[in-house]
Amino acid sequence: MSSIASQWANTDLPGAVAWVQQLPEGQARQNASSSITWQWVQADPQAAMAYAQSLPAGQTRDGLLTQLGSQFAQEDPQAALAWVQSLPAGQSRNQLLERMAAGLAWSDPKTAAAIAASLPPGQLRNQAITQIANGWAQVDVGQATDWVNTLPEGPAKRDAQRNLAYHMAENDPQSAADYALSLPAGRLQSDFISRVASAWGNTDLNAAVAWAQKLPDGQAKQNAFNSLSHQWTQTDSPGAAAYAQTLPVGELQNSLVTAVANQWGTADPKAAIAWANQLPEGEARNRALASVTSGWAQSAPQDAAGFVSALPDGDAKNRAVAAVISQWARNEPEAAAAWVAGFGEGKLRQETAPNLVMGWANDDPTAAGQWLQNLPAGATREAAVQAYVNCLTYASPELAAPWAATLTNQAIRDSLIENVARRWLQSDRAAATTWLATVNLPDERKQRLLKPGS
Repeated sequence: MSSIASQWANTDLPGAVAWVQQLPEGQARQNASSSITWQWVQADPQAAMAYAQSLPAGQTRDGLLTQLGSQFAQEDPQAALAWVQSLPAGQSRNQLLERMAAGLAWSDPKTAAAIAASLPPGQLRNQAITQIANGWAQVDVGQATDWVNTLPEGPAKRDAQRNLAYHMAENDPQSAADYALSLPAGRLQSDFISRVASAWGNTDLNAAVAWAQKLPDGQAKQNAFNSLSHQWTQTDSPGAAAYAQTLPVGELQNSLVTAVANQWGTADPKAAIAWANQLPEGEARNRALASVTSGWAQSAPQDAAGFVSALPDGDAKNRAVAAVISQWARNEPEAAAAWVAGFGEGKLRQETAPNLVMGWANDDPTAAGQWLQNLPAGATREAAVQAYVNCLTYASPELAAPWAATLTNQAIRDSLIENVARRWLQSDRAAATTWLATVNLPDERKQRLLKPGS
């Protein structure tokens, strides 16, 4: 229907219009009307709009009015606005105004802004403001900023300011940075600074780093370095590492150290290890070693594992082992599992086995389950089984179910059995009910699970 109407309208618009008008009400008529809207508005906008208004209230009328308004606004914005405002007040008119504002955001943002201002407060007005800010900033970021500054405080203004951030930073990063600092402290300012840092870092990394270094300590500064860390460490890992060491002990230093170590560990693990090893004992050093080995393990997991094995026992080693396992298990889970199995029973194996299982079970639950079968009873096996069950409960409750029932800690076992049962009852109630009858769970808890709507 749509293609027939469109082709017909190209050669005989009145004939196509008459044919569409006599079609029975429904989706086919709506689609056919949509396909001739552009030609109709160009040829006779008044007739097109009169026809749309003559339709009974409903989806077809609303859809055609929206299309007509958007097309008419591109041809004659002021006339289109006058026509829309002549329509009866209500949701349909508001939706049409919002679509017109969005359509004019690039070609005539001042008119679009006036349309948005005529909308009542609410979601449609907020949507229009956000789209205008985005479109206007791409045409004239200065004018867009001036307009956004006039908006009343609220969600719409904050969303518009977020849209400005990237465009401002691309056009004039220093002005964007100054504007960011003029915002009240809080999430909006932190988000704005993060976007400015990212955009500025793509065009002038040295200037962006120098600006970030001068920011006052706090979440905004941390966000700026989080956004810059990838580019900085790719360009100058030693420089980023040296700056990280000048920062006061705390989350900002830890965050930058982590980013530097991971990137550097991927590119030059030996240099990164030498740097991490000379850091003073503490959280930053522990994070650095874990992140270096994580990056190293992406390309040479056995070499990273050999280095980690030689570290002295302690928190730094435990974190580094976990980092290697997380990477190694993605590509060679059997080799990673053999390494974990070689640890003696204790905290290290107990903490790393779940990391191994969670990654492995997602890709190959059968192989991961077979490895679990061979683990001796004890704390490591319990922790690994819990991880396996948690990993598979949502996607494959039938695989998680038998393992949940093997746990020896009653409180944990009962909790995981209930989680598996709830999910399995949603996907295969008969099978889940049969399984529930066999497990060691108090009868009142079973009945509560089987109660309709539970």
